[in-house]
Amino acid sequence: MVAWLNPPRDGLYAGLGAAYDKMVKQRTLTNLYNGLVYYRETVKSGQLFDPDQFAKVTRKSVSRAEIQHLDDIHTALDTAVLDAYGWPHSLTDEQILEHLLALNLHRAAG
Repeated sequence: MVAWLNPPRDGLYAGLGAAYDKMVKQRTLTNLYNGLVYYRETVKSGQLFDPDQFAKVTRKSVSRAEIQHLDDIHTALDTAVLDAYGWPHSLTDEQILEHLLALNLHRAAG
């Protein structure tokens, strides 16, 4: 994540000068996760992906490929956490919160 937010000036970004500074200023976690939300609301749910709308919500700071990679990372992390707790992969977000609350209350009583 740090490399994406503040990539090194050498290599791919060598020689960009002021354009590098502008690019880094637009690379925020907000823009990154706005892109993830848009990606999941469109591609992941079978809706039309509009590149212009994507560019607007991300302020042109991230590519669709980078967002796909981030989504893959989150999916793998979600799977690993569910497996660690021994919970089924089919739980909804609400059910996960219910499980976490029950676990927390059990441990607090304990």
